[in-house]
Amino acid sequence: MFKELFSFELKQWFKRPGVYIYFFLFFIITFLLGAAATGMFGGNARDTNTYINSSVSISGLLTSFNSNFLLGFITLIIIVAVMGNAVNKDFQYNTHALFFTKPIRKQHYLLGRFFASFLVTLFCMLGVMFGATLAFALAPNDNGQIGPFSFINYAVPFLVFTVVNTFFLSALFFSLVTFTRNLTAGYVASLVLIVLVGVTNAITKDLDNKTLGAILDPFGSKALRTITEYWTPVERNENGVPLWGVLLANRLIWLGLSAGVFLWTYSRFSFSQFLNPVAFFFRKRKEEKSAVSKPVFSIDQILKPHLDFSIAYSWKQYWFLTRFEFLKFVKSVFFPIILGLSILLTAVTVSSAGLIYGTKTYPVTYQMIEFSGGLFSFFMLIMMVFYSGITIWREKEAKVDELVGASPVKNWVLFLSKFSALCLLSFSMLLGAMLTGMAMQTYHGYYHFEVILYMRALLGFVFASFILICAFTAAIQVFVNNKFVGYIIVVIIVIGLPLLFSLGLKINNPLLDFNSDGPLLPYSDM
Repeated sequence: MFKELFSFELKQWFKRPGVYIYFFLFFIITFLLGAAATGMFGGNARDTNTYINSSVSISGLLTSFNSNFLLGFITLIIIVAVMGNAVNKDFQYNTHALFFTKPIRKQHYLLGRFFASFLVTLFCMLGVMFGATLAFALAPNDNGQIGPFSFINYAVPFLVFTVVNTFFLSALFFSLVTFTRNLTAGYVASLVLIVLVGVTNAITKDLDNKTLGAILDPFGSKALRTITEYWTPVERNENGVPLWGVLLANRLIWLGLSAGVFLWTYSRFSFSQFLNPVAFFFRKRKEEKSAVSKPVFSIDQILKPHLDFSIAYSWKQYWFLTRFEFLKFVKSVFFPIILGLSILLTAVTVSSAGLIYGTKTYPVTYQMIEFSGGLFSFFMLIMMVFYSGITIWREKEAKVDELVGASPVKNWVLFLSKFSALCLLSFSMLLGAMLTGMAMQTYHGYYHFEVILYMRALLGFVFASFILICAFTAAIQVFVNNKFVGYIIVVIIVIGLPLLFSLGLKINNPLLDFNSDGPLLPYSDM
């Protein structure tokens, strides 16, 4: 039965255009990065005496798709999209009941679903290899920075880093979404993972024991840098992946942890778990029976509906749906997690910052706005990317979109309520940033709060900026007929293109950046 489930899953995945879109996305991103590094666009290639297509350089490129914020974020979205749906789709499409009556063993079901989705994920990641290969093959190589082609320089780093890292992320998201039956859990976990990796790198950056920091890195980039830190250019060009010492320990430890996560998922999984509601922090409620309706003995006893299609009633529907969508966001278990992460990182940042030439400064309001507003805006941007897809696709994923479409509610009411709920969510986060800044000022003994400045900066300028982001993310999800492709398009346009223009192409025109407010003078108390 494993063979049948495995082959069926592979056939179903490769019939979906999203798989090829993910592959092409990795391909084009890597090709553009390689082309920019080699001066293919007309810029000057970097002056170096090490080959950019050596085994060490390819290893660094592959690990950047996990450790780099933007590239890692895109990778996590795609892995969640593939691995999160491996088992969750049975619950989503209400086909899980079939597995209760079929002679399918748990090991065949789980192993078939997991390894088929894992191979699909690796296929998507192969786009990185093909993109880099093509870029280096077409590069002019005027300064001799590209060495002779070697298949081993690509294959070994892919096995050591990409396969192990993908297996770790796949096991993590497969386990999480399988037990929560909610893809949002995978999104939030990816966000938490990015934050934890960033915090871990910052904490271990100044440690005297580099070995500990290298082992704690789940993606192996720090272990690779530790071993190759003092290599000569000749060693970097000729040596393969240094699979010994701390790098070997790092790969074995995280591979073992990944296998442990998957084995724990296997041991805890049961087909009957789909019959139980998911509860995280509250006790499962007992089943409540509704009151018996009064019997109707004649047609005259049936209430006649009052039809009202006025604009006033449409606004009443709008306010009701906006409140409904907003409460769906706020009451979810993931909103307080993101809010708590924002507050925690703000508190850590404020406590370790505020030094000018070694002299500690007062936590004045404009500094609190920079710290809290910047960190909260980072999490808000990710929230808008995810929640826009969740709210736009909620009815379709619940299989009630046709019922909603046939209801006597105007289209502008349905869309504007979702958009307004996203804006209210942004406003709530910015209000939290404002209160967090005041709380940190109070904690450090500074009581000149300047509430008007908080409101003008956070609830004024920053909120106006996020209104445009909410409109853009919601519009993309409406126009693109794939939620995950919509996520990637938003990330590329909002985050990727500004980085590509400024860092890769050296174009610093703010008119090319989405939602750019142009050059701003720094605020001063004077």
